[in-house]
Amino acid sequence: MSSLSARLLISVSLLLLVFFGATIFVLDTAFRKAGEQAREDILDGHLIALLGAAEPGDGDVLEMPPDLYEPRFGNIGSGLYGEIRNAEGTAIWRSRSALGLEIPVGVIPELGNHLFLEETLADGTPLLTLALAVQWEFPDGELRPFVFKVAESLDSFNAQIARFRRQLFGWFGLVA
Repeated sequence: MSSLSARLLISVSLLLLVFFGATIFVLDTAFRKAGEQAREDILDGHLIALLGAAEPGDGDVLEMPPDLYEPRFGNIGSGLYGEIRNAEGTAIWRSRSALGLEIPVGVIPELGNHLFLEETLADGTPLLTLALAVQWEFPDGELRPFVFKVAESLDSFNAQIARFRRQLFGWFGLVA
């Protein structure tokens, strides 16, 4: 009789472990995807604000105001960076937060398309970037191409994911 009980206990325990493992995987994936989508939406808002702040300057350049709506663009090392590149790929404007950093050029999107990528700074810091290629009409009627790009460090996001995973494993360990 105890042999049957032991086999039943082992099989139910294994089934429970498989169920908990699958549940942990699904919850972790859903949390990460929701977080990534939220980051992408926030970056999209920052990009639209940069587009709204840009003004045509003298020659073939766009000018940006010294202070932007988002104060993190003005704080060195804030983890939020912005830049504008011309048709040749030369950075014509960078946010103060990007001082001393080289934001990866990466893949240039097709005109009018958003392109989200995970890229890495030279020091290994992971970034989520959003780029948009546009044609800007200047007062002389000329259309000139520019690439607007915003990037955010994923360090805080990855720390949040790690904290969630620790809590998830803790709670499921307690329940088990």
